[in-house]
Amino acid sequence: MKCLGEGFESSMAVMVLPKGLRRFFRTSNHIERLNKGFKRRSGVIGVFPNEDSLLRLMGSVLLGRNDAVSGRKAVFSRETYDSLLSSDAIPKLIKLAKEQQQIRAA
Repeated sequence: MKCLGEGFESSMAVMVLPKGLRRFFRTSNHIERLNKGFKRRSGVIGVFPNEDSLLRLMGSVLLGRNDAVSGRKAVFSRETYDSLLSSDAIPKLIKLAKEQQQIRAA
């Protein structure tokens, strides 16, 4: 419980980001969706003859995902990037990362 209590602030690190960027980083749904796509396509094949064939399949999944999201609005426009750099978010995120390292080391 002590670790959970001490780590609550660092688990809410997304709140340090400027408000416009929070919705893109508050969940890992995009990563989970990508992993599900990998699993679905590799399950169809079953056994891969070599490592290169696995890499080709994963590359094709990534290319397909890139095509799907290319038409969307960019997360990091020049304005959002500048707002991130001008905010105090970066030093706070570095501080949180160091605190998390100390908690894990304990």
